[in-house]
Amino acid sequence: MFVLEQEEYKREKIQWTFIDFGMDLQACIDLIEKPMGILSILEEECIVPKASDQTFLSKLYDNHLGKSPNFTKPKPPKPGHVEAHFELHHYAGSVPYTITGWLEKNKDPLNDSVVALLGGSKDPLVSNLFTPVVGVIDAHLVLHQLHCNGVLEGIRICRKGFPNRMIYSEFKQRYSILAPNVIPDGFVDGRQVTEKLLEATQLDKNLYQCGNTKVFFKAGTLAHLEDLRDDKLNGIISLFQAEIRGYLMRKQYKKLQDQRVALTLMQRNIRKYLVLRNWPWWRLYTKVKPMLNIARQEEEMKKAAEELAKLKEEFEKLEKLKKELEEQNVTVLQQKNDLFLQLQTEQDSLADAEEKISKLVLQRGDMEQRIKELEERLADEEDQAANLNEVKKKMSSEIEELKKDVEDLESSLQKAEQEKQTKDNQIRTLQAEMAQQDETIGKLNKDKKNLEEQNKRTQEALQAEEDKMEENLAREQKIRGDVEKSKRKLEGDLKATQETVDDLERVKRDLEEQLRRKEAEISGLSGKFEDEQGLVAQLQRKIKELQTRIQELEEDLEAERAARSKAEKSRQQLNSEKTVKALESQLQEVSVKLDEATRNLNEQASTKARSSQEVSELQRQLEEAESQLSQLNKIKQQLSAQLEEARHSLEDESRMKAKLNGEVRNLTSDLDSLRETLEEEQSAKGDLQRQLQKLQGELQQLRSRGGGGGDVRSEEVEELKRKMNAKIQELESEAESAKSKCGQLEKTKARLQGELEDLMVDVERANGLASQLERKQNNFNRTLAEWQKKYADSQAELENAQRDARGQSTEIFRLKAQLEEVHEQMEGLRRENKNLSGMLIVMYWINNIN
Repeated sequence: MFVLEQEEYKREKIQWTFIDFGMDLQACIDLIEKPMGILSILEEECIVPKASDQTFLSKLYDNHLGKSPNFTKPKPPKPGHVEAHFELHHYAGSVPYTITGWLEKNKDPLNDSVVALLGGSKDPLVSNLFTPVVGVIDAHLVLHQLHCNGVLEGIRICRKGFPNRMIYSEFKQRYSILAPNVIPDGFVDGRQVTEKLLEATQLDKNLYQCGNTKVFFKAGTLAHLEDLRDDKLNGIISLFQAEIRGYLMRKQYKKLQDQRVALTLMQRNIRKYLVLRNWPWWRLYTKVKPMLNIARQEEEMKKAAEELAKLKEEFEKLEKLKKELEEQNVTVLQQKNDLFLQLQTEQDSLADAEEKISKLVLQRGDMEQRIKELEERLADEEDQAANLNEVKKKMSSEIEELKKDVEDLESSLQKAEQEKQTKDNQIRTLQAEMAQQDETIGKLNKDKKNLEEQNKRTQEALQAEEDKMEENLAREQKIRGDVEKSKRKLEGDLKATQETVDDLERVKRDLEEQLRRKEAEISGLSGKFEDEQGLVAQLQRKIKELQTRIQELEEDLEAERAARSKAEKSRQQLNSEKTVKALESQLQEVSVKLDEATRNLNEQASTKARSSQEVSELQRQLEEAESQLSQLNKIKQQLSAQLEEARHSLEDESRMKAKLNGEVRNLTSDLDSLRETLEEEQSAKGDLQRQLQKLQGELQQLRSRGGGGGDVRSEEVEELKRKMNAKIQELESEAESAKSKCGQLEKTKARLQGELEDLMVDVERANGLASQLERKQNNFNRTLAEWQKKYADSQAELENAQRDARGQSTEIFRLKAQLEEVHEQMEGLRRENKNLSGMLIVMYWINNIN
């Protein structure tokens, strides 16, 4: 149950002492389930007539008490406790069992059809007996069941380990809010960030462990971290709400202050009006004003009205342009925020990709370690093949010796046939000795049976060894499955890296689109800038026209002055007064026009300032694009490094593939030579068996003929027979060992062939990945060159726009200087007009008095 957990702890290399929770579990399972176990004896007792619980208990004691350490007899019960008949011991503790009623319950199971029939009965009493009852809980019984089933022990064991775990990237993303100040700028390894965060939270080091790719927590630790995170979020949200409320109240306070200033200004103007309306000069002005002669100025008033309408239209256009520029400014700011968020997301994804690359490097080290282990296994197999070659040479020499012995035996038989006639008198003695030999043969048969039993035991041992080899094979298959999982994980990581690269390309396309939009906006702003330059030129022309008009008015004023001097002599004061008032009204209109021109120039200056701000904003965006280009260059370098690593790993795998191919060829040749040797030995064994049968037949013929004179030869024949039997047995054993070694070599060859195929598949995938990375590198280089070209073009356009802006700034300063000169001239005219008006009024009253 807990082996996989501890294996993961071992893979992650955390501090952990291995606990074997199931060290005696197999013995307990065998005691219950194997033949002559508890369940088997229970089934047997259910079949045997007149069996009882006591006979069942006696058989259990006879078969297992004192023979199995997991089966014991319990101590006498305490007063008030139920008597237990036997106890079973396993890793979770000792469990007592009471066998009362076991045979009866096992013999008489309920029939499902009968239970269904009784449950569907129409009699309420019978049907209620078989109706399931829900919601009834006996707390003591539930706790007893949990204790007996080992659930509480399982929970206790689980609390010893680290049931909660989380990879470093997820932990960093979720809990970096707990201590954001401890995380340094730039890329940092996920494990280092996690350790700094856990140290900042002042968490007990016994409650967590940091592995290679994950951080492990004791039970309840992750919930504590979640509580800390919730408290932190509550504090941040409270501060955020306080900032928002403060901003709203400051805005409301400023609005109230503006209203107060406006009310004060209105009150001051009303008070001044109340004082001014009773002033005699104001009353005189209001009475004289309707009497002014403005008939001659109607045409000029129409022109002024037309110019005013044009200026209003231009003002509306400028207002519209201002609104559009403000909307564009808001849009650009929003795009800037979006780009910043995208950049932050890409940086996070880049950090995750670098963490995955570090994981891949660790997995690569594990794969290299496994390759070294395979090389050591291949070296062991080569040593075994060398030993088999030595055995082969030894068997060849022994076969040669046996052939020599057979030749000697054939010569001895020929001599025996020649001496057969001379040894007829020795047949009887030979028959007696044959009887003794029969007894010896019987003994040899017994020895043969013993040897056969020994051979059987040897075969059982070989079968156990074969089972062990099969377990090793299953373990290797499991290792291969783990390697497949690692390979699939690597493929998933490569796929994630591919998705990251795709995201970067998509971001690149978005940036290109934004750059095109910015270029279009710059071109639009350039057009608007040209329009503004045209408008400034028009205003300059109008100012020149107004200046010429002012000069004309000054000339008229001089003429009027001369006329006034003549009027003093010719008493034409009224006409002079009308002319002066007309000039005064004309000057006022000119002043209004100049004020409007001044406002337009101010608006143009503000528009120019906004344009300058937009240019600076574009320059800042270009700087951000430069930083993004530098980041893309860094990503390019990282991808180049990954490509080089993939190439090196591909070369290493190619070399390993060539080495494994050579080893497989060597093992194949060794296996073929061993097969040939085995076939030769089997044929030699068959020849020896045929020769032995031939000798036994001749010996039997000699026995049937009888005779007394063949003691020496008979002994030699028997001695040769024993030697032949011993040699045959030895050859059989060596042939069996050779067969087993051949089988092992076959398995090793098949395993190495499978590993070689897996490595070839990995090499092909690595080749595809390398080519794909090269294509992406080339595409990235082309994209980077395009971006650099666009950046250079944007930089040149920005410099041109800045140069134009500086030219316009100088032009605006020149226009302002001209406007100030016009204002000074207007002030001089107003002062002269005021003096002339006073003089005319005095002359008018003097004439009336006269």
